[in-house]
Amino acid sequence: MNPDLSQSRFRRSILLVLLYAAPLLMGAQPSLIQDGDIWWHLRAGESILHNHSVPRVDFLSSYTMGKPWVDYSWLFDAGSALLYRAWGLRGIFGATVVLMTAIAIVLQLLISRYERNFGRSVLITLLALAAISPLYTPRPWLITILFFIIEMDFLLRARETGKWIWIVSLIPLFVLWANVHIQFVYGLFLAGLFVLESFFAWVSESRGIAPQTRLSLGMAVTALGCWATATLANPYGAKVYSVVLEYANQKAPLRYIEEMQPPRFRTIAEYSMVLLAFSAVFVLGKQRKSLVTVIVLLMPVAIWLGFRTIRDIWFLAITSAWRWRYTRLVRVPDTRRSSVTAR
Repeated sequence: MNPDLSQSRFRRSILLVLLYAAPLLMGAQPSLIQDGDIWWHLRAGESILHNHSVPRVDFLSSYTMGKPWVDYSWLFDAGSALLYRAWGLRGIFGATVVLMTAIAIVLQLLISRYERNFGRSVLITLLALAAISPLYTPRPWLITILFFIIEMDFLLRARETGKWIWIVSLIPLFVLWANVHIQFVYGLFLAGLFVLESFFAWVSESRGIAPQTRLSLGMAVTALGCWATATLANPYGAKVYSVVLEYANQKAPLRYIEEMQPPRFRTIAEYSMVLLAFSAVFVLGKQRKSLVTVIVLLMPVAIWLGFRTIRDIWFLAITSAWRWRYTRLVRVPDTRRSSVTAR
């Protein structure tokens, strides 16, 4: 075996180990298990395990006691309660570390698919992990971040190959996601952008312009319908969407809840987010003549969410890290130009 090759692989392995351990090093602090929200999640989870059913009315808040309540994170609550029963706070800590590490792994794998330089892929991943470090707490949003990255990977593969396997594989993910965290709607939003891109591609193809995607409009619409239907497989059914409307109309949380405040740009995490965002926008500007439609649609929303609340900085960090390289290296091969020309 070539000794230089072996040494290179060894260095890469060491870098990957350090990268995957980065979230733990960033989040290994008392706040990891001192997050106040975990206690109501545990209390709700204990109620679910004791009654063998999800709560229908609020029993935790004095202000809304007895009023209808949709516990949109009921599965996370029940799982957390089981971990706490078995191992106490150590179980909560361990599960949080596993989720943080899983995020690091899937994000690096996604970025490395489009970044040919290993060192740069590690650097971009590290910046993204640093940007979302304020969210390294035992909250269901860690599962949302993980599922969002997986969804993005599968959608990109479907876009590049046009194969149903990537579409079907997302159905169980959306079923699970809708029972864990309300931000599954971000996943549906991302899927909707791919549908829009397929629509634009269909319109362009009818005018003799080669499409950018192999995900046909019919496939994309069918997929979105299946994923939206899958989210109804929860104890509350369509009522889970009422929470989305309720949160959209609430103004007080934006003023009083810490994670709903905008970034203050005083920490490394926030500077990392800004660096990723500006880098992505810069690359988009350079590629203005060959932009990927879904990227143009997603970036403004990501910037708005990321600069609006600390809770959503992950959305901007993840999409910026992915777009930075995807715009530069990926072009869907033109397989339909000849058929369009012939018509």
